[in-house]
Amino acid sequence: MFRRLLAAIALCLPLLAQADILADGVAAYEKKDYLKASELLFPLAGQGDPKAQLYLGYMYFHGQGVKEDNSKAYEWFSKSAAKGNADAQYQLGYMYIFGFTGKDDPDPDLKGAEWYFKAAMQGHVEAQYTLAQMLLAGTGVIASREEAKKWFKRAADQGHQSAKESLQLLGK
Repeated sequence: MFRRLLAAIALCLPLLAQADILADGVAAYEKKDYLKASELLFPLAGQGDPKAQLYLGYMYFHGQGVKEDNSKAYEWFSKSAAKGNADAQYQLGYMYIFGFTGKDDPDPDLKGAEWYFKAAMQGHVEAQYTLAQMLLAGTGVIASREEAKKWFKRAADQGHQSAKESLQLLGK
């Protein structure tokens, strides 16, 4: 029994160390110490950590500590989004809608709406609000006032002020 416990602890130690490195990398990013953030996050992102991949996407998209490169931002966001990271899914939606992907896509608005929808389904408030706007305008999707109201309500229920105002304008 004692050996099993030791074996279990030995297996968990690298994961705990990895979690500490990730937390330190995110903290460095938030302090705008992008050099330290990239040093800590690159190895984790390469090992498939979706949060590290998300932050590298931000860094490349905004040119923070690395040369601005939308194709690399897209790559890192895509890897993170494929693992279900709602923030990365939202970022991909944004990149498609505003033409930052570098992809020759026949319907970037539709692709953007798809990524916003994935993030919105996970409760991402900005994705919910943006998807509602797209549904109201018929951007990338078939316009639907009723569906828009549902998504505005979901965002409003999370405290999104513009969603609350949009609901009032639409007459709840």
